[in-house]
Amino acid sequence: MSSNRQPPAPLIPCRRDSRRLAVAVVLALSILTSRAVLAQGYQVLHSFTGGSDGATPVFVQLLGDSAGNLYGTTSAGGTHNSGTIFRSSADGSETVLYNFTGGSDGASPVSGLIADAAGNFYGTALNGGHSCRNSSNGCGVVYKLSPAGAQSVIYSFLGVQNNSDGALPQGSLLLDFNGNLFGTTSSGGISTTDCPNGGGTAFELTPSGNSWTETQQYTFLCTSTGGSHPYAPLISDFEGDFYGTTTGGGNCGGSGDAQCGIVFELVPGPDGWSQNMIYSFSGGTDGAEVMNSLVRDSDFNLYGATELGGAYGEGTLFRINEYDKTVLHNFSGTDGAYPVGGLIRDAAGNLYGTTSEGGSAHVGTIFELDSSGNLTTLHTFAGGTDGAYPKGTLLLSHGVLYGTTTRGGSSNQGTVFQFSLPGTAPLQYDVSIYGQNGHDTQPNGQVTVNTVGLTTVQLNRASPSTTYTAQFCISYTDCVSVGTVTTNSSGAANTAVTVPPGMWAGDFQLLLSGTMEFSTSFLPCCDYAEPGSQVYYATLQPETAVYGFPNGGPPVRQDPLVSGSMQLLSSGLIQVGLTGAVPYTVYTVTQCPLAGGSDCYQLTGQGTTDSQGDATFTVQPITLPEDIFSVVSTSGGAGFVAGFAMPY
Repeated sequence: MSSNRQPPAPLIPCRRDSRRLAVAVVLALSILTSRAVLAQGYQVLHSFTGGSDGATPVFVQLLGDSAGNLYGTTSAGGTHNSGTIFRSSADGSETVLYNFTGGSDGASPVSGLIADAAGNFYGTALNGGHSCRNSSNGCGVVYKLSPAGAQSVIYSFLGVQNNSDGALPQGSLLLDFNGNLFGTTSSGGISTTDCPNGGGTAFELTPSGNSWTETQQYTFLCTSTGGSHPYAPLISDFEGDFYGTTTGGGNCGGSGDAQCGIVFELVPGPDGWSQNMIYSFSGGTDGAEVMNSLVRDSDFNLYGATELGGAYGEGTLFRINEYDKTVLHNFSGTDGAYPVGGLIRDAAGNLYGTTSEGGSAHVGTIFELDSSGNLTTLHTFAGGTDGAYPKGTLLLSHGVLYGTTTRGGSSNQGTVFQFSLPGTAPLQYDVSIYGQNGHDTQPNGQVTVNTVGLTTVQLNRASPSTTYTAQFCISYTDCVSVGTVTTNSSGAANTAVTVPPGMWAGDFQLLLSGTMEFSTSFLPCCDYAEPGSQVYYATLQPETAVYGFPNGGPPVRQDPLVSGSMQLLSSGLIQVGLTGAVPYTVYTVTQCPLAGGSDCYQLTGQGTTDSQGDATFTVQPITLPEDIFSVVSTSGGAGFVAGFAMPY
């Protein structure tokens, strides 16, 4: 990994530029807030028939919304037998949102979907589009599906013989907050002796009006060190570097197309992107062929699964950092075999995934690897109506795992399933709410969001027997109503409200007759602070608990650790109190007026942490009406944010 990183690194550094998302609240699309969860155990939510509803979902990680719906793709079936985009509703019904025709619109989508804040879906189709040498069925496309169900092709790959373009995308995409898309193709690029159809590419798609421009970030040259055939999606850190895997190349010996694979990093520079090989698999006890995406933790460790290799030749789970690689588990067949899907990680550091084969029926398992390295088989597929051969990455939400199988079910065409984990306590995220009269020094309550989807407004010392309109604001002037809050005779309330689906960033506020009475905003109400009367307080949390990957991915799963506080003093200065940051490090504060975070200001003042990583210092705020504050290291290290967030 990048040589400028020094251990120990408790948090992922971030790049302070316009690509950063500055938020007070993050509510991600894949937080399922109202799907009914049954008792612990396995349940089939939908069995594909192979007809109009689709068939054979492959490398799909399901996407969820706050209404409890799940979204995904099938590689076959539908009205043209070329695949579908589907929605599985909370009531168990399935709706086909789009049928691929197999022509210019694409065919055989094998990856999952991502979504933007407007509700548009983006994905890749393995085939369709332009005919090329790589595939007579077409080299594949990147597509967009609007909330109204209109599908459009963003880009159609040309293949190796046309400008050395990519072909056959098999992984899902990443989306940044400028609307750029990033992904990989498993073939195409530059033709070589070992890979006449190319070793694959990493690409970026940039929107301009109604058109998109493709840029190849990297072309895999089919060498042992450079790797070949990336099937998996990319992930990123907060420096903007990308990480991924290939199934080809590696330390196998023989040609550069040998099927062992590598873990790589792509680093942006003034002359484009360069590749660093992090690890080269040998195909022996260390494993071979990573088919799906990596997952990272806040200490720069990367986790993944190899489909092959290991002590028994049936796959491994591994951890890699810039110092070593560790095999965490060797699959033996009885506990599963050939893990194709990627891993996910919960707040406690447990890993969850599937094996595509193995188990007592030899058709796959669901497993958990705890933070101590102990593997538990959560479910063994029987190969009948419960499904068989899972190959996608799981979705974890509110203590429930969601996934797909490629076969099994009532028609042996695949399933959508859920598995409820035992004893999963919801994480809770709080932010204080204040009155707008400019004189209160204590909060009037709090807004609470937890991982079982419940959003509540607790209010005290308000007007008795009064109904307030609750709003959620993604910027200072862009607010949506989310319900009402009515106080009792003592001026108190504890009321649930509904936050709309999508990825949001902003504040909650309560209005009476159109006038703001209460807000979670750190600097509320006006275009100026009132230093003589306002004393407001907000907690600090690690950026990894608040921000996702700058290109649209999830925040790191972890508890909402309180890492200090920011307090607006009566003098008009903001006092910053850091706890447990990087020792002997200088920190500064930036203030962003809008949730987009592209127009930020560095405040006057800084502090240096002691040997315990603690510091107290003051900064001078500017007179802006919004409250997005980041405390960042001048050396590019750990960062903190004033606010609270939901995990992805």
